[in-house]
Amino acid sequence: MNIVGVYDSITEKYVLKQIAELKQLGYDAEAISIETAAASFEITSTPSFYLVKNNKFGYSLNGKHDFTKILQWAKNSGIVCK
Repeated sequence: MNIVGVYDSITEKYVLKQIAELKQLGYDAEAISIETAAASFEITSTPSFYLVKNNKFGYSLNGKHDFTKILQWAKNSGIVCK
């Protein structure tokens, strides 16, 4: 299970920063563009953070939030740090 952040041209810096901080804390996290997300997973909103398991998007957090809220969301999801 990993965390995926979805960004567009406006939210790219924000999502990349949040994903970098999650990685620093040991979470398996990556960022993908809205074009990739829309083509592969029918995701259409940014910024969005999703848990992905077995190549399926699940539990989500949509919109801009401070890092504390994103971190709490990750902890509540039950995902384990490396």
